[in-house]
Amino acid sequence: MGHPAISSLRKQGQTLWDEQSLTLKQNYEDLEKSIASLDKRIQSLQNQNAQLNSQLKKSKSEIDPPPVLNLSLQLKTTKTVR
Repeated sequence: MGHPAISSLRKQGQTLWDEQSLTLKQNYEDLEKSIASLDKRIQSLQNQNAQLNSQLKKSKSEIDPPPVLNLSLQLKTTKTVR
């Protein structure tokens, strides 16, 4: 036979263990839900990004590009005028 306090400590230890185990399980489930939610959000953002890229490419092809300035040609012109 052991000391009478051992039985009380054993019960307290088991209670603490059970409570911590339950808390950890709940936290784990919450994390899994958060990860699933983030995965959905990432997929949604990737889809939006793809749509925006497609629209951007389409709009770029419909817009005339601005005229390109040839600086070297301008410099030669200004030098010859002097």
